[in-house]
Amino acid sequence: MNRQAAILYEGSRHLEFIMTEPAARWRLGPAGLMRAQTEKIIDVASLENVTIGIIRQDTEADVWHDHGFNILELQAENDEAVVHVETLTRGLTITDPADVAAYKDAFARLRKLAVIGEDAQTLLRQIAQA
Repeated sequence: MNRQAAILYEGSRHLEFIMTEPAARWRLGPAGLMRAQTEKIIDVASLENVTIGIIRQDTEADVWHDHGFNILELQAENDEAVVHVETLTRGLTITDPADVAAYKDAFARLRKLAVIGEDAQTLLRQIAQA
């Protein structure tokens, strides 16, 4: 939690998260725990250096998305991005520029499907109340 807070609140990094509405509604614990988790996401979404987008469950998707992934980019001029994918048994680090480009394209397409900002926060509040 301390490391998470340091990354989120120090403000020098921009973090962007896109998730589906069903993922936000998936009950991995008691209702109170899930409500607290959703409220934490709402709080984080209000930070200037964080963007959270939610793809509504009734949105028609034109991009394949079967697993989560993280694109890590440094702001230095010559640093190349890497993609990290978590599977059930291990993490994969993808560095091939063509593969990284495919993930960046998928992320850009998923981002276009998502509601962001106040619309995302409103949807998350509805989920927390449910």
